[in-house]
Amino acid sequence: MTERNQKKEKQKLKELKEQERQKLLDLYEELKKYLKFLYQVLRNEIVSILKNPEKKIILLFPIYYNELPKRPPSV
Repeated sequence: MTERNQKKEKQKLKELKEQERQKLLDLYEELKKYLKFLYQVLRNEIVSILKNPEKKIILLFPIYYNELPKRPPSV
């Protein structure tokens, strides 16, 4: 009887492990999908910054234009 119970317990554990494994795989796939999306957004934002240099300052230092310090003359 105990052997039978042990086999049942092992089978339950195996099923639980497989369920958890599948959950983790699903989560992994979802995270990959979001990562691709974030990569595209970041790439587009970088392209936008390169096309508009004033925007770069605002993104690096999130302040308004009227709060920007006066820049020293370039040498």
